Amino acid sequence: EGGKIANAAAADGTPLGKQDNDTVVELVKRVKADMVVVGPEQPLVDGVVDVLEVECPGVKVFGPSKAGAELEASKAFTKDFLEEHDIPTAKYRNFTSPADAIAY
Repeated sequence: EGGKIANAAAADGTPLGKQDNDTVVELVKRVKADMVVVGPEQPLVDGVVDVLEVECPGVKVFGPSKAGAELEASKAFTKDFLEEHDIPTAKYRNFTSPADAIAY
């Protein structure tokens, strides 16, 4: 199956084309994978590592947990986290309005 979920097919040969947690778990079980390296950011943010650790306990899974992936996926979350825990970081502000950001 090429080692990538994008190349994977269902048991009937139909391309999977999805990277949701249920699809990944089904594929890992079907191919009897020993190890999974999660590369794309979205499955990490969706918690695929956490799900695989529960659903496929014998499989080695390489990638951060959902909580860890959030640090990479959301710069605003990361900056707020760093500030909350007194971890040095450059000054910043979060904006929801383009006009406010430009004015800053």
